Amino acid sequence: MTNKQKTVYTVLITAVLTFISSTVLYFALGSNIVYFLSNNQTADGIAKLNRIDKLVDKYFYGDIDKKEMQDWAYAGYLAGLDDPYTEYISSGEYDSFTETSTGNYTGIGVEVTKNGEETVISDIFDGTPAEKAGFLPNDIIKKIDGKDMAGKALSEVSSAIKEYAGKTFAVTVERGGKMIDINVEPGEIETIQVSGKMLDGGISYIRISMFEGHCAEQLKTALDNAKNSGAKGIIFDVRNNPGGALDIITNCVDQILDEGIILTVRDKNGKENVYKAKDKEKIDLPIVILTNAQTASAAEVFTSSLHDNGKAYTVGTKTYGKGVVQTIFDLGDKSIAKITTAKYFTPKNVCIDKIGLEPDKKVELDEKYKKMSVKYIPDGEDTQLITAVEVMKEKVK
Repeated sequence: MTNKQKTVYTVLITAVLTFISSTVLYFALGSNIVYFLSNNQTADGIAKLNRIDKLVDKYFYGDIDKKEMQDWAYAGYLAGLDDPYTEYISSGEYDSFTETSTGNYTGIGVEVTKNGEETVISDIFDGTPAEKAGFLPNDIIKKIDGKDMAGKALSEVSSAIKEYAGKTFAVTVERGGKMIDINVEPGEIETIQVSGKMLDGGISYIRISMFEGHCAEQLKTALDNAKNSGAKGIIFDVRNNPGGALDIITNCVDQILDEGIILTVRDKNGKENVYKAKDKEKIDLPIVILTNAQTASAAEVFTSSLHDNGKAYTVGTKTYGKGVVQTIFDLGDKSIAKITTAKYFTPKNVCIDKIGLEPDKKVELDEKYKKMSVKYIPDGEDTQLITAVEVMKEKVK
């Protein structure tokens, strides 16, 4: 590693959640330079690590994987900051980490989460190989082509699937206590981040699952459809939305707001960047936003920017509370150091980190639906959506 490293043009706001490893909100930075090994204390630490390395070479009885050891050393060093959002991303995890922002990836089209040592399918995207093959929510991925996936990180499971691009292979899942082999062929997936439908009473329902990839274009299409259908009001659903890219979230808000502050980012030296609505394009309809405890990061920016500018009423439960910013530093070998470098503030100049956003009207879901993707909750049993519709009907009278 050289003494100087180039910043990789991105800053992220991330949250480590139970349903997804992290969320991102990032923007172009330029070419700042970060200096390493700048004091004797660090140099002494490197000397100590070199001594340990020589002891391992001379005395360790067993196989040695120096790359694996180095990755653990880097990860452990950043873990010493005791910050859940600062982390080391190895070169093996790089592609999976960065591809989310493009909205296109090679895979089978599922969203997965960790439940202890197990990898659980939480969602299946429409029209993907996974849907056609017959995967279902709550399937537990046990094996990929016979290889045990127990205890594997999500990035490792993703990488294992990518190896079979263009080939059919078997995924062993546990479903209802039974083991099932499902044959599937990975393909190029375009993630659908925005979906919509018309509800009774001329109410447009638009669900945004993440502010990444093609979200801004997909939202524009959904808003155009709402206008063309004569919608009287719009319900935005950002429940379980873990966040996304800053340029995308500001673009999305700017399609709705014609003026006003979207958010402010402030670094440790007090330097501020204020993001405002830039054009006169707007949605001049009543808006209700659905939130829950997994509404995080950029989704909280979306909610607070519309709410604080007087454009939206909120229904559901308190949001996650993620208000710090990470910068990504490229370490020169397709590995990344992601370090907390700033906080962001709502239009009312509030940092919601570890606080969250309280809804205007608090409504809980039935317990059996709290860990389910919202798209699988029947409309007639979705108490939060039912309340949002009732609120909207009062607004459009």
